[in-house]
Amino acid sequence: MADVTAGVFGALEHVNAQLTLWGGWGVAATLLLFALAAVSVIPRPALCVLAGATYGLWGIPIALAGTMVGAALAFALGCLIAARWPRLVPRQGKVRVVLDAVRAEGWRIVALMRMVPVLPSSLTSLVFGVSAVAFIPYCLATGVGIMPGIVLEVVLGATAAGGARGDIAGWKLAFIGVGLAAGVAGLVLVARRVRQKLHQHLKAAG
Repeated sequence: MADVTAGVFGALEHVNAQLTLWGGWGVAATLLLFALAAVSVIPRPALCVLAGATYGLWGIPIALAGTMVGAALAFALGCLIAARWPRLVPRQGKVRVVLDAVRAEGWRIVALMRMVPVLPSSLTSLVFGVSAVAFIPYCLATGVGIMPGIVLEVVLGATAAGGARGDIAGWKLAFIGVGLAAGVAGLVLVARRVRQKLHQHLKAAG
């Protein structure tokens, strides 16, 4: 396990160094990575930590912009599937429950599920595209929903990088750690709310 962890951190440090050397092109590459993560299985949290380690708090707008572009593309693909190939839309299971919840709750369930994904992020965007939610409310709810997680993960990356370089005093690291823990606790409460909502719709469907 220690070897795996060391390998992951080593890879992140290598990518961090390359992005820093590329300057503006590095920012563009990071935006592209976030857009790809929103429509694939690339883990966004790891990218957020990388963006924080590389660009500090500027990683927040970079992560937000890239993720929103990818989420919009996945939503458009979901709309295309619903219009051209409706038979591909599941009629049962968790995806069906999410569809029913979105149709009943609208942008509210979108925001909640963005804070605490029930499905992989890319699949969630496709499901939202298949649902009846409008594009503008979807984008606004997505932006609001992903912001807390992005901020936590980018700050974590920036703090870890600053601590490793000795740029942040110990008491500041402790203060930031308390803030991160509070943020995680808030997301746990949101996760409970999402589960309650989906359970309600599951019971109604049953």
